Amino acid sequence: MKNADVLKISPEKLLKNDELSKLRGGLNCICTIGGQIVITGSAQDAGECTNMCDAYGAMGVYMEQ
Repeated sequence: MKNADVLKISPEKLLKNDELSKLRGGLNCICTIGGQIVITGSAQDAGECTNMCDAYGAMGVYMEQ
């Protein structure tokens, strides 16, 4: 049997990683204890980053995505 369905993807329609990060928004959050990274993740705001790090007893550092 012949399959005539072909998926064509235009390269100009694809989003790059940095473009996806801008769409997602929020902050990159890094939680550390004594200079060691405990956990990283995304947070909607600084308060959410602080809460995430506090749960691990860690200090939070965050930057815009």
